[in-house]
Amino acid sequence: MRILAAIFCVAILSGCSSVTMKEPFPESPLTEKEQKQLTGTWQLDESVVHVAFTSNGIPWLASAEWKDDDFVLNKSRLYFARRNDSLYVCMPTEPDETSEYLFAEIKPAGKGINAWGPDAVFFGNLVANGQLKGSVEKD
Repeated sequence: MRILAAIFCVAILSGCSSVTMKEPFPESPLTEKEQKQLTGTWQLDESVVHVAFTSNGIPWLASAEWKDDDFVLNKSRLYFARRNDSLYVCMPTEPDETSEYLFAEIKPAGKGINAWGPDAVFFGNLVANGQLKGSVEKD
């Protein structure tokens, strides 16, 4: 099993400040090499997730959760976008995809992935200064 260094760890699992979007990124197609690097079973602290791509290249993340004496499959559509040399991934905060989207910059690194979540203070300042449309909510 490959260890995932930090994809969404801070934003999703720890409950710290986060930056969300109302819509996912416009997608950038991934190369076959990138798909192979991202496909597999990953460990996030105590959770295990699986990333797979459909035959037409649509990425999904899935995990199992023990709930009410049974396993429940949770799955989320992933959205990848490229800007210059950077690769970003976002996913809905809720499975129904009617919610907001979390995002991170990622970089495959050997048998792992390095990930950086957005700086909530930086984005909050952009919103406060009117440079970015959005809202700032306190925890």
